[in-house]
Amino acid sequence: MAVNNNAAAVLLGLAALARRKEAIVSRGQLVEIGGSFRIPDIMRESGPRWWRSGPPTRRTCGDYESAITPGPASS
Repeated sequence: MAVNNNAAAVLLGLAALARRKEAIVSRGQLVEIGGSFRIPDIMRESGPRWWRSGPPTRRTCGDYESAITPGPASS
């Protein structure tokens, strides 16, 4: 499938792989990505439960590791 922008690719990818599961997003990535597309809106529309990870300016692997849960998405 071809899409014309990153927002569409993220929306389709999350809808296909993470609907009704869990997704982790870095606080630093909760931004507007062009036009009126905002990552929080795209994540809500695509259907996963999402968790913010780490501080807005700098993230480490540990920030993501601490956000992972043993829920349905990790199986």
